[in-house]
Order: sequence, then structure tokens, then C-alpha cells
Amino acid sequence: MSFGDVKKYAATLPMGVRDAYEKALVRIKQNREDAKMLSRSDLRKSDAFVADGFGSITQYYDSGMVEFLTFEGDYYDNVTDTLYQNYKIVVVDRAYVVESKRLITGSVVPPLYMLAGGNVQTISWQWGLLIT
Repeated sequence: MSFGDVKKYAATLPMGVRDAYEKALVRIKQNREDAKMLSRSDLRKSDAFVADGFGSITQYYDSGMVEFLTFEGDYYDNVTDTLYQNYKIVVVDRAYVVESKRLITGSVVPPLYMLAGGNVQTISWQWGLLIT
């Protein structure tokens, strides 16, 4: 998503969730400004954090795009030592949780699990098998 798309999407959300998105966008913009001041050595180290489909972290930061990762299921927060069960979380820029809400499921259908299969250079998401 572009920054503009994120701002437009955030405007449609309830106030509490919207605030999380707006705060994350401020931090994301600051990260991009900070990256412009990195040394060559820092840039080589940062290549480990490249978002899929980009050649370097600076290319990603300069693209104007924001990566969204959405997870459903159980996750452990090692900062608060809390296990969240049956949650949906949305993470932007692989750093900021902008949504975290408990899933209410009354269905007997088991959850879906995805095994990441790898990167495809022509698309900006991972592909894999869905297991039910």
C-alpha cells in the first residue's frame, strides 16, 4: 500500500484503531528519514531487513510503499509475557502492531495455516500452501 492508501484506509477505521495507524505512520516516516543518514556499513547490515520485492532497505523506504502483514491465530508477546489465543494482528513495516483483536469464531471449521513457500520477484507477497 502507498502512504496515501494507508491514510485513506485509516480514516475509515474506528477512532482507537485509527490512532494506532496514524502513530505507526509517523514512526514509519521517521524510519525513512533516519535511513537516509545511514553509512555504507549500516546499509549492508540493513539488507537483512529488506521487504520482499526490493533490492535494499533504502529502495523499500524510498518507494512510498508500506508492507502489511496480517496474522490470525495464537501469538506470544515476549515483552509482556502474554499468550494471545485466537487473535488477528496486523503489523506494518515488520515493526509496528496497528491492530490486535480477539477473533470471535462460532464455526466448527478449523483455522487456516499458511506455510510460506518463497518469494516471487514479480509480486510483493509470499506464496504457499494453505492447510486446513
